[in-house]
Amino acid sequence: DRVRALAGLCITELDGEFAGITGSGYSPGRVTLIMKGGSRLEKAVTVPTGTRSTPMGADKIKEKFLSCAGPVIGPDEAALLYKDLEGLGARGSLDDLWPRLGTD
Repeated sequence: DRVRALAGLCITELDGEFAGITGSGYSPGRVTLIMKGGSRLEKAVTVPTGTRSTPMGADKIKEKFLSCAGPVIGPDEAALLYKDLEGLGARGSLDDLWPRLGTD
């Protein structure tokens, strides 16, 4: 409920400075918070983490995978799936993996 209330206070709009970059393979973004007293907090990211310029390390990749997959399939299953995917290149077959990914 608190997140929904906060979302109701948010406005999204195209940032004119980044409009020319959009579609170039990069996803720049800016977040600006305007506080009740009028002060502003701003953070811009022109080259997001995970690009060739700013690659994610193995620990960040795992953290992101677990944070995305955990809520969907459960943290234990997400950890097991991550381990299986880490060894993907050494697998002789993917037959046992497909059912765990929700495909037939």
